Amino acid sequence: MSQNSPRLRSGAVCCWDTITEMPPDYTAQLKQIVQALNHPTTPAWIIAALSATLGLISGIFAQVILVRINDAYQRNRMRRVLYTDLGGYFMFMYSTLTSQHYKGETKLAWQQAQFEARIKFSVEDYVKARPDIYMQLSEHRAFGEVYLWLHHTVNKTNNGCSNPDMFCQIFSKYVDAGLLKEKYFVRYSATDAPKLMAKVKEARAVLENLERGVASGAIKTVDGFEADRRA
Repeated sequence: MSQNSPRLRSGAVCCWDTITEMPPDYTAQLKQIVQALNHPTTPAWIIAALSATLGLISGIFAQVILVRINDAYQRNRMRRVLYTDLGGYFMFMYSTLTSQHYKGETKLAWQQAQFEARIKFSVEDYVKARPDIYMQLSEHRAFGEVYLWLHHTVNKTNNGCSNPDMFCQIFSKYVDAGLLKEKYFVRYSATDAPKLMAKVKEARAVLENLERGVASGAIKTVDGFEADRRA
């Protein structure tokens, strides 16, 4: 995707292209009402009734438009929060996993300590407070899967193990498949977008190499990126 994608200015911008369902078309009815109001022999009570009907239709039409504009604004705002949060976590986790400061078990312990100290899930409270908006996002299942692996990374499993590589694998795979939209990472990551997308492509290339190794039989056991770096 081009790096010249439009960036979001301060404050969320209403995305008209996300309003996919148009309200009912009352054009014909409105024309009939106007014609009746302009007819000189129309009784006063009919004019009053038609005026009330016109006001009701206008009110319904305006309310529908306002609701959909607000929903589009809220979807755009939630996307900005989620894409910014996940993009930041990917950069943090991938740089931690590929760090060469430590080796062996010392490296694993240091990585886990970093994950537990830095990953806070503060965005989840925001999402849980707006489930109706969250479920309108086409990416909501992908978001849920990626955040699930973030939880696995921090909480470990019952035997005390953790597989942080799975987060990076799934993240890069979903971006490559379009389940998480590259255009939103670029739009909301601003100046960090080129670096972020380069790391996503790098992580995806590592995963594809592992998958080819498994398919050819060269790799018998794969534990995400761990099979490549930690063996």
